[in-house]
Amino acid sequence: MYEPGTITWHHYNEEGLLWYFIAIRNRKQSQKRPEGGPKMRAVLVLVLTITAMAAPVNAFNFLDNPNFSDGITGWDVSGPWVHNPAAGAFGQLGAAEVTSTGASVNSLSQCVDVSMVAGGRTVTVVGFANDVNHASPYELEIGLYDSTDCSGSPVVTAAQNAATPPTGVFNGLYVPIVVPLAGAQRALVRFAVTNGAASEETQFDIASLRYDLITGGDFSTNLDSWVQTPPGSWQLVADGMTTPAGAAEATVAADGSVFLSQCLQLADVPPTPFFSGWIRVKALDELADYQLSFQFWDNGFCAPPGNLLSAQGLLTRPGLLDQWGFFFTTVVRPIGAQSVAVFIALNPGGGTPGTQFRVDDFIMTVSDVSYYDGFETGDLSAWSTSSP
Repeated sequence: MYEPGTITWHHYNEEGLLWYFIAIRNRKQSQKRPEGGPKMRAVLVLVLTITAMAAPVNAFNFLDNPNFSDGITGWDVSGPWVHNPAAGAFGQLGAAEVTSTGASVNSLSQCVDVSMVAGGRTVTVVGFANDVNHASPYELEIGLYDSTDCSGSPVVTAAQNAATPPTGVFNGLYVPIVVPLAGAQRALVRFAVTNGAASEETQFDIASLRYDLITGGDFSTNLDSWVQTPPGSWQLVADGMTTPAGAAEATVAADGSVFLSQCLQLADVPPTPFFSGWIRVKALDELADYQLSFQFWDNGFCAPPGNLLSAQGLLTRPGLLDQWGFFFTTVVRPIGAQSVAVFIALNPGGGTPGTQFRVDDFIMTVSDVSYYDGFETGDLSAWSTSSP
């Protein structure tokens, strides 16, 4: 299932705690089809429909100084926030840090221009937070405004709240939001921590606000942009870790399979080599290995007569029943790819008929990954060398 290249697998529990991180580089595995793969591929070819891009997609991060490499410049602060050059998520040093002076709400925010984003498109805000020596709740939120300075009331809002976060580790937060059909002028991104006492330290790092290539991945209104296999096997339910609430619930078919898929055209997406895929999964009856997959094609239809260039992804399994876990992976865009089929699936025989699971906040954005060549291309030009 995995092509040569770096495929990263991150699994987070319900409150965002990183359970494990795996970097997979296995040529033999990349040459093998997963069990049931041919059947799954045949189904996808028959049922995938196309989600056309409403407007050209920008690859850039809308936020200024998102990794806090330039102190806390560009951020509006409420509270005694400072720059900590020795802290940072995933080894990228430089983070915003606040030490509370008592019971208070301390926040960071940015008001950014999103007027170029077409109505109906989705943007997603991402950030990583660390309660260093306590477990105070924090929230990542976004609001869209008609005004050019984020004044007045937001047209629409979305948020993720971590009510009981773990201590001493950077936890991932992400929130998709659909731009109203009439568009929006500005987006207000805000991270806030509610402190209960003095001397509580919290850090925030690696923030982004980007276009989401997937349509309807927040599952807050309908399933119109998705193909269900078998038909009618998915339904909307009022659940999820983000607001407004909404998730897609699957009922496994008689052959043990179920699929939810979408075909994305890449003609208007800049030729960036990496994408990140994120999804939340909750198992209701049994723990199974759900596939989060990305199939890249050299035409705009995710199907023959085009050629399948690569199939990449990961297996997801929440750690506990009836708890949300989230997963994300980095995938490589092959040269010449014009479309990508994205899906969450159980292959035939992968699940027990009649059992159920839920998915939410399925997004795909341009990735910040910079490491690529793992010596499998035969070209060492991306590496520097030295001798003792």
